[in-house]
Parts: sequence; structure tokens; C-alpha cells
Amino acid sequence: MSVIIGAAAVLVAVILLIFLIRQREKHLKASRMYKYAEYLKEKQLQDSQHQIKNKDEKISLLEKELDRMNNKHSIERNNNKEMIIMSSDVYHRFLDYGEYGSDKRPIQLDWEELEQVLSVELEGFPMKLRALCKLSKRDYRMCLLLRIGIPPQKIARILSIEKSTVSTQRARLYRDYFGRKGSAKDWDVFVCSL
Repeated sequence: MSVIIGAAAVLVAVILLIFLIRQREKHLKASRMYKYAEYLKEKQLQDSQHQIKNKDEKISLLEKELDRMNNKHSIERNNNKEMIIMSSDVYHRFLDYGEYGSDKRPIQLDWEELEQVLSVELEGFPMKLRALCKLSKRDYRMCLLLRIGIPPQKIARILSIEKSTVSTQRARLYRDYFGRKGSAKDWDVFVCSL
């Protein structure tokens, strides 16, 4: 009987040992599968981040190219607009009015035509100028002439004022608008940016 009990105990011990070995193998297999799943997850994350980085770089390059093309087209459009203005009859009339020794002066219709050309070609420039700045009639007209590239000495002759007055007025307009001292050229840059 004790042999049977001893054999049963050995059998139970062997079964328990086999069960523990299988449990341990299952645990090791599950652990390996978990680590492999983590590896795949990490690799997929790295691949995704790499793809995102590559796409971001491509997007950035495309945005830069688009900006470059937009700037190029904007410059071309601006150049075309400037050429249209400079080829207009009213522009040439104002150039003639400013010639040294000329006693011709623009009439109201000339100023209205100049405003019209600038409104169309420079997307409402006169209206923007009036909205931004409170200008006297003479200062407003001076700004129109500055915008079409008439030099200060011709502006002085067209408006029947001294050249120094044209320079002083431009510097004053800059100071009044921006609240700080600036040169006549600073005002010209601002006017041409509108």
C-alpha cells in the first residue's frame, strides 16, 4: 500500500512538474509575444514619425516654392500695373506738367483721371490713402504723384510750391502718422507700400 501511495505521490509530483513547466513555457511564450508586439508597435511609431517628418519637409518645400511663385507673380503683376500706369496718358501729362519752365498746370479732370487710374491699377490706392491718413488737398495730391514716381522737384513745380516744402511735408506726414521722426524717403516708402 505504501508503494501505491509512493507511486501516486511520484505521479502527482511528475504531473505537477509537467504542469509547472508548461505554465512557464506559456508564460515565456506570452512574454516573447508581448515584447515582439511592443517592438512592432515601436517600429510602427518610428516609421510613422519618419513618414510625418518626410511629409512635413515636403510640405515645407512646397510652401516655400508656392511663396516664391506667388512673390514672382506678385512682382510681375506689380510690374505690369506700374507699366500700365506709366504708359497711361494721364501719367505723361503729369510728367509734362512738371517740366522745368512749363507753365501748364493740371486741372481737376486730370486729378480725377489720375485717381481713377490708381484706383483701378493699384486696387483702390486713393481710397486706402484717404482712409489711413487725414490729408490736406495738396498733401493728398502730393502722395498721388509720389505713388506714380514723379520726382520731388517735378512735384514742387506741379503743385507750385518749393522743393524744400515737398521734402518738409513728407517728413511731417511721416511724423504725424507714425508718431516718431522719419525722413521724407520713409514717407515715400510707406505711400508706395499701400
